[in-house]
Amino acid sequence: MYLNRTLPNVMDTHSALTQISVGLRVPLCRRTRRGAPYTYVTTDKFLVAFDLETLQVLPDREQLEDAGLGAA
Repeated sequence: MYLNRTLPNVMDTHSALTQISVGLRVPLCRRTRRGAPYTYVTTDKFLVAFDLETLQVLPDREQLEDAGLGAA
């Protein structure tokens, strides 16, 4: 359940930390090189909180741009 599949780099740090603190996202892994960022994934709690069956129902980047919600 990779949220950034659809919305890469759009979540600010505060929002990400809030989602982590309430269990909507959890760390999955981290590359072994020094300073590498963690990869976070959404949880089933995320799906329930936003009334989603899967992340595949989220709009893709093109749909977001067409709706004026992404960078063109």
